[in-house]
Amino acid sequence: MIKNNKYEPSLNEIFADFARHYDTTILPCRAYKPRDKSLVENMVGIVYTRIFSIINEHTYYTLESINYKIRELLDQHNATRLQKRPYSRKELFEEVEKQYLQPLPSHKYELKRYAYATVYKNCFVYLNKDKHYYSVPYQFIGQRVKIIYSNSTVEVYRKYQRIAIHKRNTEIYQYSTIEDHLDPNHQFIKKQSSDLFIEQAEQIGRYCKELIIKVLGDKRHPEQGYKSCRGVLSLSSKVGKQRLENACKRALEYEAYSYMAIKNILDNNLDTIKEEETSHKIIPLHKNIRGKECYQ
Repeated sequence: MIKNNKYEPSLNEIFADFARHYDTTILPCRAYKPRDKSLVENMVGIVYTRIFSIINEHTYYTLESINYKIRELLDQHNATRLQKRPYSRKELFEEVEKQYLQPLPSHKYELKRYAYATVYKNCFVYLNKDKHYYSVPYQFIGQRVKIIYSNSTVEVYRKYQRIAIHKRNTEIYQYSTIEDHLDPNHQFIKKQSSDLFIEQAEQIGRYCKELIIKVLGDKRHPEQGYKSCRGVLSLSSKVGKQRLENACKRALEYEAYSYMAIKNILDNNLDTIKEEETSHKIIPLHKNIRGKECYQ
């Protein structure tokens, strides 16, 4: 329990979700009433005596073998007649309790965790546990939401209403996107921008086009590469198409696919250096350079 109360005690949220999954009611023991726990504590002692103490006397080399022995001892325990009772636990279960059992849920229970986040302007929330972004409907931009995630799914809630559900993805800094969540303007940009940048780069040259494609593919999410593409293409108005084309060629050789890489190449005039000039050169003889004889 998170907080005890005589009338409505507050349960741990994860444990409460476990109870809801199996349609079970949790009734906490009363505070300062140790006798409420006597049945549970007594059962711990019985299990320790009839199961744990016995398996502790032997050595087991596989998980299957020790589980088999535990199951065997548990069946013996349940079949043993109760003291001062004309029946065993197994008989009591089959005659009285079994008829009230409900079928198990159709899907397996998964432990859930909880987190809170604010919806970014790009319609995504950030799950810090996985360092991953998940889309939510654009109507909730700027609002505080609750994220409930398990091993397989991520659910996003706003005021107890589920607004998004995704398959969990643990790839860091990646984006899980549902197109309908994006603002219509964002959807238009998403569909048009990549082709537009590639088309503009093609007008400059094949190396520039290849570099833009690399930039778009190298980013963790396409929209992240749009600013880089705009930066690269804007350099043509400053240095000219030919220099930008040469700089893109040099960047491809370096496998450096970014705006800063192109800018550094242009700032250092590396685009004007021919390939043969960048190859290894023999150090010329000079009176200030000592020969190998000085180190014998």
